[in-house]
Amino acid sequence: MIAMVLLGVGYSAIAQTKTGKELSALTRDAIKQIPNRDLVTGEIIPAEKLITSDSVVEVSDMTAFCNQMGILIEDRKKFGQAFTLSNNFPIFINVDPTTGSEFVEYQKRYPQIPQMALVVAAMLYHEQTHARGERDEGPAYARELALLKLFESNGKFAGAQWASQYLVLVGQQLATAQQASDQLRVRMVR
Repeated sequence: MIAMVLLGVGYSAIAQTKTGKELSALTRDAIKQIPNRDLVTGEIIPAEKLITSDSVVEVSDMTAFCNQMGILIEDRKKFGQAFTLSNNFPIFINVDPTTGSEFVEYQKRYPQIPQMALVVAAMLYHEQTHARGERDEGPAYARELALLKLFESNGKFAGAQWASQYLVLVGQQLATAQQASDQLRVRMVR
């Protein structure tokens, strides 16, 4: 699947991507933290929908990537730190330092703050929701928050004073996403 997606990318964009063993240490370590079950529903995630180093692509030049993929976007800063295309794998991580992606900051802090891998794991777990076909942000944030809370309950955020604030932030994003989804449902019913 990744090869098919990357075959559609021109040479200049391929040169700006990494996958598999070429992924950053932060991303590889994050992938190891991701469970093989859905922490919200309890279901086991099918093998073809699990996150592996071959189902994640780091993109270091969003302009070249968007140009080669035919993605029309006025401002590459509108891309988040991670995304999927058409709600399918692969999961793309925006590592372009010119876009303001938070992932770039996580990479800088990672050598001193190993818990950054847990934040990235939760981010990838969120994107896995979309790669499994879910378009709504609510279920994705619910899964992201569930994984962060699991890490917290297992003591993996010990000593990370910022972690509780980060959990609150993700909880707020979940509430906002659920509210937007509820408003959309109300409009559809009318």
